[in-house]
Amino acid sequence: MSPCAMTSERIGLPRFIVSRVLNHASDTGDSAAVTAVYDRNAYLPEKCRALEAWAILLSEINSGRERASNVVAMRT
Repeated sequence: MSPCAMTSERIGLPRFIVSRVLNHASDTGDSAAVTAVYDRNAYLPEKCRALEAWAILLSEINSGRERASNVVAMRT
């Protein structure tokens, strides 16, 4: 499963946190590169929550369990 599943409806993590988990310098252009010089936060709690959510999703997929959802099947 690709990391893009982390930003999908299944987990819904912000792209910024996924970028930090993947250790990407910037995914928003030149202005973000400038502010990155001043942003020395490691975002460890946010990255831990992201990876824990991803691990739970992978475990659910691997075990075949249905994920709780607000989607209701429509009658035909």
